[in-house]
Amino acid sequence: MKGENTGAVADAEGQANATGGGEAEAPADAVADTDASHIETTSVRTENGAIVVTGRLFRHGGGNGRPRRFSGKPAPSAPPPARRPARVAQMLAFAHRVDGEVERGEFESRSAAARHYGMTTGRITQLLSLLWLAPDVQEDVLFLEAIDGREPVSGQALEKIARIADWGEQRRGWGEVRRGRMAGG
Repeated sequence: MKGENTGAVADAEGQANATGGGEAEAPADAVADTDASHIETTSVRTENGAIVVTGRLFRHGGGNGRPRRFSGKPAPSAPPPARRPARVAQMLAFAHRVDGEVERGEFESRSAAARHYGMTTGRITQLLSLLWLAPDVQEDVLFLEAIDGREPVSGQALEKIARIADWGEQRRGWGEVRRGRMAGG
């Protein structure tokens, strides 16, 4: 019955009950609601006080014990998911930036870079250890996205993989992390 006009009866308090087509003749006090976004809806009050609505109705709510509501307009669609680069992608990109700055001589050492960015030398060293990842793993990491705030991989898990010397083993570890076996590290 999707897309068909159906009738619905609403009692005096406005609660709508689907009747499957109980229609009444529209008297002069009938209300017609027209909008480019939906089909025309007409409501009529009958002698017994019931309101008959003819047209297309959309059900809203009704989950978890809440009452159902009906209206002539469809519910607004959910907003698109919020996407941003994953935290680990930002960390790896920052590591590449700092490494390049040290290589070009913009900083005399990693310690100087750490002071400039307000970090400890240990933290800069941790971030720069991400550069030991296999090139294809780095590429995968740089394209990761956090969707609605959910991070796909933890920094701790990625740092653990970066400490593995063999790139083949890193790739296996990366595959396990992506499948969720080592999600926390």
